[in-house]
Amino acid sequence: MFLAGSEFGLDKIELPNNANNQLNAVLGDNPLQSTLPSESSQCAKFGLAAPCSGILYSKAVSGTANQQTTWVGGIFVKAHAQNILLETVSTRQRITIESNGQQVVFEQQNTDKWLVTDNLNPSSPLLLDDSFNGIIYVAGQIGDSNCCFSSGVTNGLKGGVGPDISAKTQLTIVATGDIAIKGDVTYTEDPDQVATAKNVLGIFSPGGSIKVDGPDMQDIEIHGSLMASGMNKGFGTIAFNAHYRGDHYIHLKGGIIEQRSQGVGQFDSLTGRRTNGYGRSFSFDERFNKGFAPPFFPTQQAWQKDVSLNINSRRLWQLVGN
Repeated sequence: MFLAGSEFGLDKIELPNNANNQLNAVLGDNPLQSTLPSESSQCAKFGLAAPCSGILYSKAVSGTANQQTTWVGGIFVKAHAQNILLETVSTRQRITIESNGQQVVFEQQNTDKWLVTDNLNPSSPLLLDDSFNGIIYVAGQIGDSNCCFSSGVTNGLKGGVGPDISAKTQLTIVATGDIAIKGDVTYTEDPDQVATAKNVLGIFSPGGSIKVDGPDMQDIEIHGSLMASGMNKGFGTIAFNAHYRGDHYIHLKGGIIEQRSQGVGQFDSLTGRRTNGYGRSFSFDERFNKGFAPPFFPTQQAWQKDVSLNINSRRLWQLVGN
C-alpha cells in the first residue's frame, strides 16, 4: 500500500487529537480555541442574523450576504455541498462550489485578488482581496455517497482536466459528513519530482467517511492527505463489494488517517482476481514526515498568526517552527 507496506491485525493506535478547530478557522478566528462558536456567532461573523445558510465568504451589507471585498476567513458552506470542483486556469486556482441552487466560482486573478461569481449575489462578480486562509468548511456532506458514477450519480469532489491544485495552492476541505470523491484530484507539481513542491491538499471528515466513485473502467488519481476520524469511519470505495470497475486502481499519493479501514475492492478467494471495486496503488508523500501539512489539518499542533502570509505562502496561520 504505502512505501513501507502494511500489516493487519495489530493493536489499535489512537488517532491524534484535533488540535485545530476548523470551524473557528473558516470564521477567521484563532483555530486553537477549543470552544465551538454558536449559530448566532457563526452568522454574526458574516454580518448576518441567525439562522443563516448558503455559501458564505465575505460580510453582508444591510442583510444581503457576501457584499464586502475582504474575506472573513475561508469558504463556509452552511449546508450540504452537491459539488466541489477544483481546477487550474492559466496556472491559477479556481474553485467552484454548488449547494442547494447556489453556485459560486472563486477564481484567483493574481497574487492579491480573487474574482467571485455568485449566482445569488446581486453584487456579483465581486473582486476580493487575497486574505483567503485556505480552508473550505462544509456543514454537512459533500456529494452523493450512493452508487454509482456510471449510473449518473456524479455529485461530489473532483478535479477538472488536470492538474487541479495550482503550484502555489495549499488547501484543506472539511465536511462534517461523508465526502464522495468522484474524479481525479491532482497537484500541478508532483512532490516526488519537484523537491520544492508547495502545493498540498487536505481532505478531512470528523463524522463521515471519505469514499471514491469514479467513472467505470478507469483508474482514479488522488493527491492529498485524507483523514476520517469518526467512529467506524475511514477511506474506501463506494459499493466496493457490489460494483465491478475492471482492472483499475486508486492511485493515491499522500496519506490516509482513519478510525476504521473501509473496503476498497473485493477479490475471489480462490482465483485472487478482483471481482468488484478498485485495486490499491498508494504512496506516501514524504513531505508529511518533515512537518509539512495542509492548512489547519487536524494533526498539526500549534499555529501562530502572520499577516504577511496568504494562500501563496503558507496561510494566515503558520505552523510554529516552520
